[in-house]
Amino acid sequence: MVEKEIFMDRNHIIVTLIDFLRKATFNSTLEARPDQHLQNDLGVDSMGAVDFANMIEDYYKIEINEEEMNEISTLNQATDLILAKINKN
Repeated sequence: MVEKEIFMDRNHIIVTLIDFLRKATFNSTLEARPDQHLQNDLGVDSMGAVDFANMIEDYYKIEINEEEMNEISTLNQATDLILAKINKN
């Protein structure tokens, strides 16, 4: 049960999402804050956003539809969506 609690911890999710962003943008040194805009501040393009969403879906075993993805502009918003979907199941 401890693993699930860590898995769903907000800070752990953000750290995981930053790792996904590094992979999606091919920038291993990317520094990101939870409130930064993915596109405007962090330079995530449309292909990077798709890769980012796919990594989230695979890791957290959730589905993100196009409308939900379009509403995600920060790591905080992505984290909120992940937590809502995990808690729904």
